[in-house]
Amino acid sequence: ETGPVWRAMFKPLADAETAEQVMQADVTKRLAKIMSAYTRKERAGWYGEKYYIPAIGRSMDKARMIGIALNWGNAYNREVLMEGHGWSGAQVQAILSRLEARDWLVVQEIWDLIDSFWPDIQAMEKDLNGLAPEKVAATQVETPAGTLRGGYYLIKYDTRVSYRAFQREEKAGDSMFENSYTKPATRNGHTKERQGSGGQQLRLDLDVLSEHIGQVIHDITHRRAVIDVNRLSQNADVRSAIEQTAGREMYRQIRPWLQSIANETLQPESYWEKLIGQARTGATVVNMGLKATTAIVQPLGFFNSVDILGERYAWKGLTDFLGSRGRSANPWSNMRRATSFVQERSVMMQNRQKTFDRDVRDSLQRLTKESRLQEWQRSFFYFTG
Repeated sequence: ETGPVWRAMFKPLADAETAEQVMQADVTKRLAKIMSAYTRKERAGWYGEKYYIPAIGRSMDKARMIGIALNWGNAYNREVLMEGHGWSGAQVQAILSRLEARDWLVVQEIWDLIDSFWPDIQAMEKDLNGLAPEKVAATQVETPAGTLRGGYYLIKYDTRVSYRAFQREEKAGDSMFENSYTKPATRNGHTKERQGSGGQQLRLDLDVLSEHIGQVIHDITHRRAVIDVNRLSQNADVRSAIEQTAGREMYRQIRPWLQSIANETLQPESYWEKLIGQARTGATVVNMGLKATTAIVQPLGFFNSVDILGERYAWKGLTDFLGSRGRSANPWSNMRRATSFVQERSVMMQNRQKTFDRDVRDSLQRLTKESRLQEWQRSFFYFTG
């Protein structure tokens, strides 16, 4: 399993996944620190309580007000925001006047967090395409917290009210299908030159932020690896060797496999897509979370290790883990020591319970937003993975 094919085709993608997990953990900590300016109760209130804005004749929750503020950090986003929603500058200011100094300081920290990705994006674009994209210039913002620098924020159009946006998202998702013959590539809309919006409305929900950060991290960590492995797989000699050894059908699975790695899960846009996603989330919790049979079968994975390591080394590892080789008489102490030993040396194992299954990840992301319920739900999968 460590031969030339593994080193050339699998290891680059495994390394990319490790880099992605490290980067995600770092950004999650930074974002948590930014959001610590608010209590859990305050963050939960962003989505529940609405405020009537006379200037636009409608009510709006604080989450969307912050979304508007995030789009007020550069000239292009401002233009698209006002054109798409039919608002004047005075109407936008009426909305933003509801935000306090603390909110604006958080908005600037988010802009700075997004901006921290720029050196990696610039270096990758220059390396792969020979030319770095032009950086979006920030526009200063006058706020109760003083004059802020402003910053970049992703343009994300609302597919619910714009058919053009819906078509764009469908096209971006085409490569997700396993029977597609398009070239595998990560989503990299953050590197594209900005063009006219055509009056399309922007998405103002804060899910845009998490989706954007995830997309950028995935692109930075995976794009080179996907391109390199895809190029290698298209080599005539490599193709011939794989087909002769593993068969033509096995070779034809390489491109769909790369496509599935290149494209992160698309977010549901329609009511029915969200409803189906919630149903799948519920099924995951019911069938896997805190279920005794799920926990019981986990130790049976040891037999997979026997096949790979052989009986001698697999048994040695098990006895070391249980502490039956002359170490502490307390088995829990030995297991904690062994677990720490493995996690200190493997990023994948550090995140095992969080990343081992797509449904589990989606469950934790979609079931709730910023509440104590999130910690409780995470405990559902304590014995799984």
